[in-house]
Amino acid sequence: AFKKIFNVRDSVEKLNCDLAAREWRQGWDLLGWIPAVLQATDDEIFEQVGLDGLCYLRTTAMGIKLSLVGCFVAAWSIPAYFSSPKVEEMLQGEALLQIPRSNFNVTDILDRMSMGHTYKGDPRMSSGVLAAYLVSFYGMWLLHKEYNWFIIQRHRYLRRKAPQNYAMYVHRIPSTLRSKTALREYFSVLFDDILE
Repeated sequence: AFKKIFNVRDSVEKLNCDLAAREWRQGWDLLGWIPAVLQATDDEIFEQVGLDGLCYLRTTAMGIKLSLVGCFVAAWSIPAYFSSPKVEEMLQGEALLQIPRSNFNVTDILDRMSMGHTYKGDPRMSSGVLAAYLVSFYGMWLLHKEYNWFIIQRHRYLRRKAPQNYAMYVHRIPSTLRSKTALREYFSVLFDDILE
C-alpha cells in the first residue's frame, strides 16, 4: 500500500516511467526506494520526470548542503559560547558592569551554549559574525551555481522537439472560423511562408 501511494508513476499505468519501475531493495519495505533514487542521474530525471521535478530535487539538495554548513558552524560556535566564563569567574568592578543581568546565575545548559551567554567585548562574539558570513556567502554561491545550471537546462528543455514547446493557445476565435478549413485559410494569409 505504501508503494502505491508514494510511487504513483509505478502504480498508475499511463504515468509509468523507467525510474519508477526500478526494483526496491528486498527487505526494506519502507526505505527500499532510497538507493534507487540516489542512483538516478540528473539526465534520467530530466527525461522521465521533467524539468520541474528535477528543479524540486536540486532545490532540496541545495537546502541540505546549506544546513550541513550550519551544522559545521555550530560545531565550533557552540563550544566557543559554552566556554564563556560564568559571572562568578569574571573580574570584579568595571568588568562586571559589562555583563547583562540575564547572564547572572545561568544554570540552564542550553542558555550557556548560546550567543546570549557572552558579554560585551567578548572575543567569542566573532564566531557568530564569522558563521553568519560563512553561511551567507556559501548560500549565495550555491544560488549562483543553481541559477546558471537552471538557465542551461531551461534552454535544453525548450530546444526539445516536444509539442508543448511549439504549440500555441488561441482563444476567442469567432464561430465563423472554427472549422479546420476556415482556420487554415485565415492562418495561411498571416503565415503563408511557414504553413505547409
